[in-house]
Amino acid sequence: MKKGTFLKKAGILALVAMLAMTGCGSDSSNEGKKSSDKSELLTLDFFSGPGNYMGKQEGWYGDLIKEKFNIELNIIAPNVAGGGKTLYQTRSAAGDLGDIVVVSKDDMRDCVQANLVQDISSYIPNSKYLKNFDLAIDALKGYLDTDKVYGIPTQCSTETASTPYFYGIEPEDAPYLRFDIFSEIGAPELKTYEDLLDALKKMQEKYPTTESGAKTYGFSFFKDWDGGYMKMANCLVNQLGYNMDNTGFYLKNGDGTKSVEVIDKSGAYYRALEILFTANQMGLVDPDSSSQTWDDYTAKVKNGSVLYAPWPWASITHFNTHEKENQGIGFAFVPVEECKYWTNGHNPYGTDGNVVGVGSKCDDVDRVMEFLDWYASPENTTCYEGCMGPKGVLWDTVDGKPTPTEEGKKYLAQLSEYETPSQLGSGNFVKGYIQTSTIIQQTGSPNPETGEPYNYDFWSSIIEENRTKLDENWTARYGVNNPKEYLLNNELIELSPGAMLDIPKEPSDIATTRASVQESLINASWKMVFASDRDEFDKIWDDMVKEMKGLGYDKCLEWDKGNLEIFKNAKMEALKTDK
Repeated sequence: MKKGTFLKKAGILALVAMLAMTGCGSDSSNEGKKSSDKSELLTLDFFSGPGNYMGKQEGWYGDLIKEKFNIELNIIAPNVAGGGKTLYQTRSAAGDLGDIVVVSKDDMRDCVQANLVQDISSYIPNSKYLKNFDLAIDALKGYLDTDKVYGIPTQCSTETASTPYFYGIEPEDAPYLRFDIFSEIGAPELKTYEDLLDALKKMQEKYPTTESGAKTYGFSFFKDWDGGYMKMANCLVNQLGYNMDNTGFYLKNGDGTKSVEVIDKSGAYYRALEILFTANQMGLVDPDSSSQTWDDYTAKVKNGSVLYAPWPWASITHFNTHEKENQGIGFAFVPVEECKYWTNGHNPYGTDGNVVGVGSKCDDVDRVMEFLDWYASPENTTCYEGCMGPKGVLWDTVDGKPTPTEEGKKYLAQLSEYETPSQLGSGNFVKGYIQTSTIIQQTGSPNPETGEPYNYDFWSSIIEENRTKLDENWTARYGVNNPKEYLLNNELIELSPGAMLDIPKEPSDIATTRASVQESLINASWKMVFASDRDEFDKIWDDMVKEMKGLGYDKCLEWDKGNLEIFKNAKMEALKTDK
């Protein structure tokens, strides 16, 4: 966003607040809300906490819902209206968030207590699609401590909690190497991270600079995403089968049955720092890492300066192109025997922590619930970003598989520049997607009609048709078609079942203490990676442990112990409900 003067910003915010209080709609839309007669256009205020678009839903999706339901959506998005929770608080104070309300689970608790949403229990049993998400709905009732239905979780998978969720055919946190260069050094077997570092060193020696003359490095980092820990160290923690999310200073395995403190030298966090320190000693770490941003980092990946990346969407997405891959050039997953890759299970309870409900001031609940029931349908899910819209235009089934039509192939060739075909409407196709940033059914779960994910990036027809020389070289080395097959066949994943976690909000005194302790951990982590020698590395660690203890680490850990138990119980409970 461009910066403006204070007065200009204040004027805009005041206008936004005024529009929020008046519902951002016209008199005709309010009249429409008073009747269930579909002959009257009904404009619904759709309050979307995660939304990044504000205004009327335009494009082919807007045309579709108008044709099916004679409904228009007026999307209200706090992220666009100045950011933060100002708009949420303003509308809450006025007693009217909107007709359809999407907020976090925690905010939904407040909405229930403040009577900002209404009970929709009676609509679920007779619904066509919403009742398929009864597991998520019932779990949310427990989370909200009520026997009534006030909301439906979003991004719910229809797969079981124990079904591993991959980034298409790729693991999420894993070693991705320039496979063309890795092949040139013989594509050696990597038993440990030390073997990986040796391979990267040989790769760097073979290609010390890029075509533009920039120096190459095995690793490059950035600080943008450091939160409770050094992000780049945590990526290795995940590759070692552990994770710190939701459990503070405890590292735990997928189901929480094994855990270790972050300051334990036998744990994965220390091991991760040790690996990165060794890499730096070998000249493999970009010296600009501590001062650069995510944008700086991805620019280096794109120009070939980086030989390793911890995610497919940081490596394949930013460096690989179809042209490069057809020449055998690009990043690809390379397994390390020491690893057991942390992999989340599909989450039937909802993945993004948001919930959709019906506002207490909504006048036409019948029409809203009819729309929301369809909003949970396969047809509506195909209208979300990453999908190809309703069947029969850009895609169809061929031998039971979702397959792009000739028109769909035009879309894949043009993507953001593609214009909507006349069968669906007009305008830019991408801009015509659902603009609420909210979907009930996750697009990575299978469409019941095809058995494959809604997201076309995961379709076997597209994957098979687009196999490249790089893919064939990878298959020749590892004997399977893709990383997903390799990991499953070799039992190399650490599964964390999809679950609804009821992690309590920590008291303010603990939150304040934790912030100081985390800062100590992060600062020391960076110093350890760039330590001059092993003695300095160990001294920084020891000093860090003392400092963290002095700042109140044990107090935080006591709280984390309770969250660890909640995590473990939730994972066990999720496995019991697998259907």
